[in-house]
This record gives sequence, structure tokens and C-alpha cells, in this order.
Amino acid sequence: MTIKRNHNKRRALKIPVILGIVLLVTAGWFVVHQLAGKNVFCSFSHKMRPTDGVLLYVAPPHSVSAKQHNFHVVSPGVWRSAQPSKESLLRMKAHGLKTVVNLRSGRAIERWERDTTESLGIQHYHFPMSAREEVPIKTIDAVLSVISDTAKQPALVHCRAGKDRTGLMIAAYKISQNPQASFRDIYQEMLMYGYDEKKYPAILISLRKWAESRGYAEIARAIEFQEKAFLKK
Repeated sequence: MTIKRNHNKRRALKIPVILGIVLLVTAGWFVVHQLAGKNVFCSFSHKMRPTDGVLLYVAPPHSVSAKQHNFHVVSPGVWRSAQPSKESLLRMKAHGLKTVVNLRSGRAIERWERDTTESLGIQHYHFPMSAREEVPIKTIDAVLSVISDTAKQPALVHCRAGKDRTGLMIAAYKISQNPQASFRDIYQEMLMYGYDEKKYPAILISLRKWAESRGYAEIARAIEFQEKAFLKK
């Protein structure tokens, strides 16, 4: 009788353990599939693998993506990130980086970064802008002309945190490459990388005015709708 009771106790203990394992596996599957659509997994070598029709970037052994904050491969020729360190620039160079576009306004940062990139044979462009002020249309166009030039790719675009000014330029780049793109998707990506609309409304205003100047009327209306929706909150 005692043996039977002990056996029943062991069976009772196994059931919660098995259920716990099933829940963990299910949660892991859900997280992977949620992140898959956001291209969170990235690398410099652009290796990709299919997962139910969705392509995920797979980081190679020497990727700096784990160390470089807000790093993302936007397209095979355009990368984005926060302020890179000298170590990151060295690693990026090893993965073929040709051009760096700095959107920060600090001269000290620009000076050491320019010296580092020049020593590595990387082209350096400085387009200082503020996230608190509207960015001139001509400045947005100038940045796009650099990063869209295949001879200058791969090109890295960065500001301090890689979220507001960089988010503006990457959004403009995506729109210029595909004017029929969904602004909702572009905006969600801006938020995913940390865009603060409450603190920096000038970013969306700049993007809308640029879109209007290029004749992207539908995109401009979608941006304006988002601006109004935010003001109603």
C-alpha cells in the first residue's frame, strides 16, 4: 500500500514538470515568431535562413551586432546603429564597411570618428542635425544620395542613440526605395528602435514635409494622420 502511494506521488510530481516544459517551449516558439517579422536577428554577412516563409538574419561568429547598440541591417547595402566605437568600426570594416554617415552635431565626436574612418580607408560624411528641430529637405536628400549610392555601400548611418535622427533617415530611405511602402510598418519600426515622438515631434514633421516635396502624397497623409493621432492622446 505504501509503495503504491509513493508511486502515485511521483506521478503527481511529474505532471507539473511536464506542463512547465511544454509552456516554456510554447513561449519560446511564440517569441521567435513575434521577433521574426521585425528582423531583430541581424548580421554583417547577411546570412539568412527561412522560418515559415520569414527570413531571419543569423549573426556570424564575429558579428558586432551583440555589442553595437541598435545595430540593424536595413538592406544589404545600408546599416544603422547608435554611435559606433573604434572597436565596432574595426569590426565593421572587416565585414566590408565603405561609408559612415554621422548625423550628430558634436565636433569632438566627428573629429575622432573621421580620423578613425580615414585611417581604415572608410569614407566619412558628416550631416549634423538636431532631433528637436526640423531637418531641411535638402539635408535629407543629401544623406539619401550618399547611402543610396551602391559604390559607397555598405554604408552605416548613425546618430548618438541610433533611434531618432537615424530613424528619420532610415524611414526616408525606405520610402525612397519603395514609395508604396506601408507607413504603419515603417513607423512601428521607428518605435521599435526607440523613436520618442513625444520628445521629438520635429522628426515626423521633417519626414512628412520631405515626403510632400517628393510627391509621396499617400505617405505624407499617413504621417500627418499619425501626428494628429498622437496629439489626441
